[in-house]
Amino acid sequence: MLIKPERLDSFDTGVMDTEVQTSERRKFRHLLNYWQQQRRGRSFPILTDIRPQGIGEIWPSCFILDPISNPHFPYFHYLGPALAKYVGILLGGSSDWALSLLDTTMYHCREALDTQVPILIEDEVPRFDGKQFLFRAILLPVGDSGRRLHYLLGTASGTVEDG
Repeated sequence: MLIKPERLDSFDTGVMDTEVQTSERRKFRHLLNYWQQQRRGRSFPILTDIRPQGIGEIWPSCFILDPISNPHFPYFHYLGPALAKYVGILLGGSSDWALSLLDTTMYHCREALDTQVPILIEDEVPRFDGKQFLFRAILLPVGDSGRRLHYLLGTASGTVEDG
């Protein structure tokens, strides 16, 4: 489920609110607020505005994605060490059983690039073992030095649904 940008402030989106702890919601809100401050009246900040010390303690849970340099294979300009655990979570699916959790975030890059506004992603995706994985990510547009949209700043979190 994609959350419309105007609903980002409330974080009252349904599926994840009972599953994601308050600290996780705070992490998303913190990154969104930081991004808004760095905009400084522009549509989005530029990459040099994004500083690890400004983001603070959640920086290890963040990523900066470059989906422009190679549109067929977006790469991580930065992938925080706390997100490394999501690289190995393989998802089940009829087309690709080797799809990782971070790959699902990539599918939403085009929307963030096209709309040039923050995108909140919440979804339940099947893992390779049949359990549901509850997933949340935020994608925030970031420009290059020429002020063209070129990067996506974000964070992600998730939990395995017991059952």
